[in-house]
Amino acid sequence: MEYRRLGRTDLQVSVIGLGTNQLRRVPERQAIETCRHAFSKGINLVNAEPEYEGAYGIIARALQESEPPVPVRLSIQTGGTRDEFERALDQACRAFNRDVIDLFGITAISDQEAFGANVWGTGGLVEFLLRMKESGRIRAIFGSDHGSPAQMAEILNRNVFDALMLAYNPLGHHLVTFRAKTVWKMETPPRPIPNYEREDLFRTRSEIFPLAHRYDVGILVMKPLAGGLLCTGKAFPTHEYRPGLAKYPSPPRILRHILNSELVAAVVPGMASPEEVDENISAGQPVEEPFPILQTSLCSRCGDCDDLCSQGLPV
Repeated sequence: MEYRRLGRTDLQVSVIGLGTNQLRRVPERQAIETCRHAFSKGINLVNAEPEYEGAYGIIARALQESEPPVPVRLSIQTGGTRDEFERALDQACRAFNRDVIDLFGITAISDQEAFGANVWGTGGLVEFLLRMKESGRIRAIFGSDHGSPAQMAEILNRNVFDALMLAYNPLGHHLVTFRAKTVWKMETPPRPIPNYEREDLFRTRSEIFPLAHRYDVGILVMKPLAGGLLCTGKAFPTHEYRPGLAKYPSPPRILRHILNSELVAAVVPGMASPEEVDENISAGQPVEEPFPILQTSLCSRCGDCDDLCSQGLPV
């Protein structure tokens, strides 16, 4: 396993991390064995959220059953109010029997702002993270984002985060990409959020990765396999490609394609079986897949069909 320094931190992380969102979709024993196998192969970076139902317990059980004990770096992200945020840190420490969480921070930073969370203000989430880092309860300030390139640049220019998890893959979109003209708040009646923008994966790579490098912010890449669109998987249905197009590019080649950039510390694909672990950690082959063809083979979530509902509902 190759390891890289994560931005301005002193953490050396495996270039293949373990995403845990899929673990709740397979039998518990399979989920635990997936984690144990990942640890045995040198994966030392695990990403989770309180919202990943049952993931904490699965990871903790796998760590307990691993012999010898493995030094896993935990990256935990969550959101909500300041009180909810603080409770989430306490919950993570209890779940993993740790006094310190390696990476702790805000999930979907731009989304949290859009929906009214106090991210940057007095008494807000960033202020709490700075205090927790100063007190030694977290080693690094972490976060993820699905915002526009301008929003991501603003986050970096504030020079607070030590590491960020951003989406990128050769398709340029993933299963939860959404770039419609309006996004609606869940209110009665629903109303659009003004000036709400979403990510542009290719600009994230060309503009945001280099900016992060200038600030020495470590980049972890989520959705490297497009949420399952680019490969077969064990937890989600497999997408059927159009006839005549290349089918199921090799996950190792996709991951190596991303890791070829020195601006990326690690990729964090979701895994749900030991077989997927073995496949992903072999990301050392040259890239020969016809990625440009794949970029025109699937829906790009451009939002152009968003106005088709006869009742004006956001599709």
